[in-house]
Amino acid sequence: MLVNKSSLAMPLFLIRLMTNAFSIELIYAIFLLSGDIKGILPIYGLDNIPNVTLVSMFIISIFILFNYKLFKSFSGESYFLVMLISLLYLFIFISLLYTSSSQYAFLKTVSYSTLIISFILPLMTKNFDTKKFMIIFSFITYALTLCYLNFFLSYLDGSLDIDLQQEQIKLISGMYLTLSYSNGIIILYYFFRKESFNLRFIFAVMGIVFLLLLGGRGPLIFVIIIVLFFYIKQLFLFFTDIKLKRYTVITIFLLLMMTILSLLLFNSTDSTRFNIDLIDRTLKRLEILIGGDSANERMYYIQFALNWIDKSPLFGYGVGSFGYELTGIDQRLYPHNIWIEIWFELGILALVTFLLFEAIVLYIILKLKCSWCIAIYIFLILNTLKSSSLIDIRILMGFFSIFLITKFNTKSTNENT
Repeated sequence: MLVNKSSLAMPLFLIRLMTNAFSIELIYAIFLLSGDIKGILPIYGLDNIPNVTLVSMFIISIFILFNYKLFKSFSGESYFLVMLISLLYLFIFISLLYTSSSQYAFLKTVSYSTLIISFILPLMTKNFDTKKFMIIFSFITYALTLCYLNFFLSYLDGSLDIDLQQEQIKLISGMYLTLSYSNGIIILYYFFRKESFNLRFIFAVMGIVFLLLLGGRGPLIFVIIIVLFFYIKQLFLFFTDIKLKRYTVITIFLLLMMTILSLLLFNSTDSTRFNIDLIDRTLKRLEILIGGDSANERMYYIQFALNWIDKSPLFGYGVGSFGYELTGIDQRLYPHNIWIEIWFELGILALVTFLLFEAIVLYIILKLKCSWCIAIYIFLILNTLKSSSLIDIRILMGFFSIFLITKFNTKSTNENT
């Protein structure tokens, strides 16, 4: 049966129009932040929308199909790094043969494919605009943060007027950490970026405010450590820039007004202390930086993993096996340390492969002498050693790729000058 070409003209035109309306930077930012977007949707009764990650992957595929001239093949270091993460995928597939997980292992294996897409997409794009991407990434993160804070305040106040399942509330209320993670990246990027001072100042301050309100301990501590101890000179230059004078006055005024407002709220009646719950929550989380139930639970997971690794150090227990080996239930659990997780589930060879991947990226950005690249790299690595699972590092993979793009763009600029 022959297909009438004219009948396909309109659908093809609409698809091309859609792909032209969206930039690859916008689609990519949505893809990287799709986990948080999925968490926010139930708040607005949109929990029946198809998986945002899968939808964004489909849009990326369509975009590549109709804009293939915008893409290129890998070369040099990029090709080798792609081979390393593909080799890690091979270890995952092999471990399916002996893993103790019967269901979650397959979900985790499929989810790993999103990491590969995160890494290769910017490398394939001929003119990927990092600045444009970061602006989009920042605005989406800020919008999600505001939606989350609005939900959480309503949840604490008892005025939540939506029907959510307990699991959905648990998922959404736990988004403080992933949103803190994204805001931390934004702070470091704009803090160490050398151009567009006014934009840097605004975005960095917004990120700091949101990070404090969210109360994510790990991201907050890591940002402070990186800024204060590793780049003390940059910190001094940032706050003594001559262009900052008028912003300094505004900032001091705003801080003074916030202090006065806070004192009034803390001494007001119970009916007017609506926002104090959020502030009190942040302060309480900061009081238990090195302790608390959360920290104790993570230490228990790590100790269990280290004790059991000795019994199978070469091949591990198989992808997705940590939850079953710990509890006897096939479920999503991980040691909250990605290096230990890979060693426990996939073995020492897989761990060496991943460490080599990270080491090569570090070597590249150190040679590049890119301040914001180094700052974000350290931030990303520290977070993977505290919170992330292997399949939760989509943003890390994305920024590793962007670091390489920065190198290629710098090299191209030098060759043309």
